[in-house]
Amino acid sequence: MTSPSELAGRARAPRGPRGLRLESLALLGGASLVAVSAIACSSLRRVHVRPVSAEASRAFAEARAAVDGRGEETGGRREADAARARRDRARVLAREALEVEPGWVGPARLLDDLDREELRGVEALAARREALASDGESAGALYLAGRLEGEDGEPRFERALDLDPADAWARHGLAWSAQRRNDLRAAIGHERAAIHRARDPWERIYFTSALARFLAQADRPDEAVAAIGERLAEQDSTAGDRLGLEVEGLGIAMERIGSEESEKAMRRALDLLREEDLSGMEVQTLVSKLQFATILDKSAKLELSTALAARRSPARDRLRAELMLAAGPTPLALGLLERAREDEGAPRRAGPLMRAARFSAGEPVQAIEIWLEDLPAGLRGEDGLPRDPRLARIVRCARGLPGPAPSVAGAEAWFDLADALIAAGWFREARALAGDLAHADLDRALTVETRAVSGLQILEGLDAMIADADAQGLPRPASVQANGEDGLAGEARVRESRGAGPRRSARDLTGLLGEMGSLLSRSSRVWDASIDADELGRSLVSSPLLEYGPAGEVVHPGPAFSAADERQGLGRAGAPVPGLARAMDALGRFALVGELAGSGGPDGTILSRILVEPKSGEHLGVPWSGTVAWCEGTDVRSRMERLGARVSAAALHEGYWLDVQSVRGELGTYRALAAEFEGEGAAARLATVLGTSGLPLGSKHEEDRRAERRRKGLGLGEANRVRLAILRDAAPGEGGPPLGEMKLERLVVATATHEEGHLIDRTRFLPISQHWGEALAFLFDCGFSPTRVAERLEYRAQLVALCDAPDPRIVLAQTLDAVDSDARGPTTAHAAGYADLLEDLLIVLDERLAAKGEDYPELDPSRTLVHQLHRLPGSTVREIARRLAKQKGMVR
Repeated sequence: MTSPSELAGRARAPRGPRGLRLESLALLGGASLVAVSAIACSSLRRVHVRPVSAEASRAFAEARAAVDGRGEETGGRREADAARARRDRARVLAREALEVEPGWVGPARLLDDLDREELRGVEALAARREALASDGESAGALYLAGRLEGEDGEPRFERALDLDPADAWARHGLAWSAQRRNDLRAAIGHERAAIHRARDPWERIYFTSALARFLAQADRPDEAVAAIGERLAEQDSTAGDRLGLEVEGLGIAMERIGSEESEKAMRRALDLLREEDLSGMEVQTLVSKLQFATILDKSAKLELSTALAARRSPARDRLRAELMLAAGPTPLALGLLERAREDEGAPRRAGPLMRAARFSAGEPVQAIEIWLEDLPAGLRGEDGLPRDPRLARIVRCARGLPGPAPSVAGAEAWFDLADALIAAGWFREARALAGDLAHADLDRALTVETRAVSGLQILEGLDAMIADADAQGLPRPASVQANGEDGLAGEARVRESRGAGPRRSARDLTGLLGEMGSLLSRSSRVWDASIDADELGRSLVSSPLLEYGPAGEVVHPGPAFSAADERQGLGRAGAPVPGLARAMDALGRFALVGELAGSGGPDGTILSRILVEPKSGEHLGVPWSGTVAWCEGTDVRSRMERLGARVSAAALHEGYWLDVQSVRGELGTYRALAAEFEGEGAAARLATVLGTSGLPLGSKHEEDRRAERRRKGLGLGEANRVRLAILRDAAPGEGGPPLGEMKLERLVVATATHEEGHLIDRTRFLPISQHWGEALAFLFDCGFSPTRVAERLEYRAQLVALCDAPDPRIVLAQTLDAVDSDARGPTTAHAAGYADLLEDLLIVLDERLAAKGEDYPELDPSRTLVHQLHRLPGSTVREIARRLAKQKGMVR
């Protein structure tokens, strides 16, 4: 790694341990690195720091390496078993480090984290508190207890700093506390002080990582990258620690889209993928940042695929399969996905990617039947077929095929299937089938290929547009450039602009719709001859818009106008919505595209559609109705999703959409938990985890004990303990495994109930002209704050789900997730609203426990309630939620 003094001469950097080239992050920091580091050092008074012994540092480094998830080829060994073995090894090594260096926070902190991974975080905190009581206060002991207490731990950090101003961890704790309050200036100051007081190279790496995140959150990415570059310029850290920090820095640098630093970071990211044994999370991070930073052209996609192929892991296999299928049909994709599944010990996978892979491997009928079997029951009709007519046609065609492979004699049935696939928007599957159809009729097979590729090009072009590649200073692919625009000239103009760094395009929502219309009109001549290309292009520009005053506007998602739309003069109720909604309907897609004030330009998401239907119902005595778009997989991701957020559903002006594929991600959480409790000793480990009964109350006076009992603190794994309790109750019975299985249907219904909760608020408050009293009271309660309004709406929708979801414990686990982990970024409306909801639920539960304790035999009133929620049956969770809803005036 080049030192700061070598940067001016652009000297070639030496290669670090394990062949790692470490010059990239220092170069990204540029000349500002020296200035930033000088300012940071001059602002901190010197303190005496006693380094950790080399022996302790070595043992702790080995402990971290045991659990970092790098360099492993599982080769069929169950990941849960491997993870337990790694944790056991790390515990031994961390204790060795503590024997050599008693009181060192690093290895003690790791031991707590290992307990938390095994859902014994409550026991870890109890032990830390007992140690404080028996051994007396020290800065390290106060920090270790405080970090497990969440926001309640800040006084301990302050006390630790009073005891030892030279303690780095007290400063780090205060930095995280400040970040939770969104006081990033204080967080940055404390974290710089922590770096100055670090006793070990790993501590300097760790604190620098936190500092960089705070700087990035404060919209100071240059300083974040410089801080990381400065740390990597030092050669005192292990290769593994340096690698993790470099990955973080590259992610920040790649977000500066269009800049020279971003381009360098992308090159370095590809090098790391090719040369280094990265953890699955690091692989996913680099690939997602690469995809966010640019629309990869064909050569770049090939380079990324070969870089992923340089090492083996389930994450690499899945990402390679995705890239392969994006390029074209290949049976290799199914092999990679199946190998990833076997390496992880996971059950059979469903979803669009696996379906396309099975088509590519020549298994179309099996692909369709497995997909249908996994489809939530509510989306199937009484005949077992999909309720959407186009999807039902696919199943009928597949079941009517004359044989296992296309032949001249039975060609017509196979071409009917291909036509059904294209009509439903299954373009990848149709393209894969076209290759098999060539043996029966080459000309017709080529027509299928052309139509399928046309559909894929539309989606790829829409993705490029919504990603706003040209607005970020990057050239757009020729397929998405406006008619008459010269690609080379456009690229030259973009590169000329880079001298001044990245810039935003002036393109607005109308301009985006115009470009989308141009793309669709050109492609549709091949994709669907029944559509008038010129008319379609013109109609997108005049797509009906839903205006939300100064907040922004959204293109009407359709597919039909509602009665409310008719009252507002948008169109006749029941009539198809023209423009973008009509085009998406023809593509088998659902789109939400718009522009919000201050968001940096138009944005949107496009999902593959399963069914769009009008629905109505009632929650808490309040009716709701609207259009529900059931989707499966995202073809075009929104800006938030490109940055790593997972969005499973969202309410619309007249309904909501729900992505079944995203909900499968939550299903994976349940399956991973179940895998942790399989095999020898599983029942005993499960009993230990579910036997957790909360933290003992330390207060003497009853009022203080009540407040302590109700405090939410950190959940310390309570969300997953609730999930385990759900799985335990679904166990097959005596002689079977201790845990049952979570069904996708149950998770989908719970998510849908939350969105329906938003719709009953629409019934309460809209139109404002008819509900001005209720709306004004709600706004007053929120202090007329848009942020508070968003948080309160999420609170209310989640409370509805707790009241009415078939198993409210599923919703309770989601709510607990809001407080079950340390804050690592800006608090979202969901997280803030759920945290408030949890506080109120605990108050109601404590009141009921005080009034009628005999009705809650599962609870121990001498311990914290938040850590006992997994003991409650679903009926009790629902009862408490309904009492709260009544208190909030939500029940009619």
